[in-house]
Amino acid sequence: MSFNDFIIAVSNRLADEPDYDEVLLPQFEALLNHLTQDTPMSNPRKWSDDDIRYYYDHNPNILLRQLARMTGKSIAKLKQILMG
Repeated sequence: MSFNDFIIAVSNRLADEPDYDEVLLPQFEALLNHLTQDTPMSNPRKWSDDDIRYYYDHNPNILLRQLARMTGKSIAKLKQILMG
């Protein structure tokens, strides 16, 4: 399992908890930011539109906010890319 797959799995599991938005999400994002300080996720590589579509198509459980964090693009821009 890659680091990105692990982060996605943990995020999806946490999203099922009733207090996710108020308690767990800020803690998870703080941990994620700490863990990715020295990784490419904190300094996103240049993702082409095709890269984004491919990753999204092959990771059906990914949330747009996760993909936005990984790519450095806004959710609105991701929607435009994925729908276009």
